[in-house]
Amino acid sequence: MGVLESYLLRTGKQQPLLSADPPAKLSYTLVIPAFAEDGIQSVLNSLNGAGRPHGKNTEVLVVFNYPPGASAELLQIHSRSLLTTREWIDTHASDGIDFYMIDGKNDGPRRYGAGYARKLGMDEAVFRFARVKNPGGVILSLDADALVDTDYLLAVDKYFSENQHIAGCSIPFEHPVEGKAYPPAVYEGIRQYELHLRYHVQALKFAGFPYAFHTIGSCFAVRASAYAIQGGMNLRQGGEDFYFLQKVIETGRFGELTGTFVRPSPRPSLRVPFGTGPVMHEWLDKGRKELYTYDLESYLWLRDFFPRIGNFYLQSPEKTIEMLDNCPVPLKEFLIGHDFPRANEEIIRNVASLNSYTKRFFKWFNGFRVVKYLNFCHRSYLKKMPVVTEALRLLPLAIPVGGRAVVIVD
Repeated sequence: MGVLESYLLRTGKQQPLLSADPPAKLSYTLVIPAFAEDGIQSVLNSLNGAGRPHGKNTEVLVVFNYPPGASAELLQIHSRSLLTTREWIDTHASDGIDFYMIDGKNDGPRRYGAGYARKLGMDEAVFRFARVKNPGGVILSLDADALVDTDYLLAVDKYFSENQHIAGCSIPFEHPVEGKAYPPAVYEGIRQYELHLRYHVQALKFAGFPYAFHTIGSCFAVRASAYAIQGGMNLRQGGEDFYFLQKVIETGRFGELTGTFVRPSPRPSLRVPFGTGPVMHEWLDKGRKELYTYDLESYLWLRDFFPRIGNFYLQSPEKTIEMLDNCPVPLKEFLIGHDFPRANEEIIRNVASLNSYTKRFFKWFNGFRVVKYLNFCHRSYLKKMPVVTEALRLLPLAIPVGGRAVVIVD
């Protein structure tokens, strides 16, 4: 039994949601969660206009569902979006790419939201890749209000064809930073928010964190086999992308695709607990002029600490505590508060070399713990600072990183 079949058996998925058989050369499946999307034709047109990889088939699964307690107005928009999508699919037959819609409805507690919709679609993608015996097929995640460049599918195909060892990747993104679709304040806000996203990842790279990648729901791809091995998408109503991708990233087989862009929407929204929509909603609601981010100092403490982690190899918990006295107080308190001395003892017990120790350390001090560390520092020791100020502080320090210039704002 293959890895895809094992996953389907383990999750109890025995029947497909789609009745149509997948094409024999199915190579790429895009999953798009949708709730009350009035302009969903835009993303469908965008994908339909993109170039197709020669001799390979692509499927697009639009997964609809809605939260309990949704207003009558939103449910009306949702119903209209379902109808619009069905009509669009019926009138847009294309070679090499097929579009489907899945009505996930509202199946009770926790079975709604972006996480559930992504899981529903991605599990279906696993089912279809299993049918054509292609565990290396690629599942792509997109949002219903995003657009893609015309070379999107071609760039994805080139990347995964040339990097057979890769389990997944992030895809470059650029929010629209000017236009007439939204008030000027929205474009000012999204400029600063995108700067925050780029500043955070570049600061982590500068600090020497090996898992510094963007984790945005509309901008990643993963092989079906890797998706299955990592247990599939979680059911979180927000941040599902971050939590899932951390597991793939920690395998060390995650990369950064280049050569194309996804264009996420800057629209304000409260559909998910955090992310672009809520940030933009708060930006407008409070009439802010500056967006605040983590003080660069918190990353500089990590930059000093990470090169020295090998010193903790083969140390007792007591010696580890003693050695932490050389760390800045916030980092020391965070590590002790998260029981690093005991965790270090366990890491040492399960490795046979310094190289293995380093890899296992960063599975402990992973993306989750980095965010917890940053938030801890800014609750008790530092104040968040204007993102433009901190980005300008980082810029002269972070060029070059890895022998190349770092672009913080495209």
